[in-house]
Amino acid sequence: MALLFNVDPEEAELGLPLAAFIAGIHPEDQDRVQTHFRRGGRDGGLYVIEYRVCSADGITRWVLGRGRFLHDHRGRPISGRGIIVDITDVRSGETAAGAVRMAEPHGTEPPLERAADFAMAAQRAICELEDPALKARADALLLDLGRKLAEQEQRLRRSQMN
Repeated sequence: MALLFNVDPEEAELGLPLAAFIAGIHPEDQDRVQTHFRRGGRDGGLYVIEYRVCSADGITRWVLGRGRFLHDHRGRPISGRGIIVDITDVRSGETAAGAVRMAEPHGTEPPLERAADFAMAAQRAICELEDPALKARADALLLDLGRKLAEQEQRLRRSQMN
C-alpha cells in the first residue's frame, strides 16, 4: 500500500501521519478525499471512496478505499482502519457511461482478481439500489476479497525473499 501512495514502506510500517498518504493522492482528488475522510471521522460509520494516487512507479492509479473510523467514548475520531484495493484495471475497462466492460470470463486473470473485479462492479450497482442490507453484504464481500488479495501478495513477497 505504501508504494501506491509513494511513501517509503519501512517508514509506513513504523507509522506515518495521514498527511504523508494524503500527499500521494492525485492533486485533483485530494480535496474531495479529505472532505470525505473528515465527514467519515465526524459522522462515523463505514466509508467507500474511489480516487487516484500517484504511485512510486510514476503511474497514476485508481484505488478503492473502504474502511471505518473509530471513536473514543466522547465520539471523537481516534483512528481508522480499512482496505485499499488497486482498481486501475477495472477503471481502465469502463465505458463512457460508467459500466464495466468485462473481459473474457475465463481469461488469464487469476480467479481471485477476477472475483474482486466483479465484486467491485456489483458493489457500484448495488449502491444505486439504496438497499442498506444488500450494500452491507457487498461491502463485506469486498473486505474479504481485499484481505485474501493482501494475504496472497504477502505470500508472494515472502517467496521472492527466499
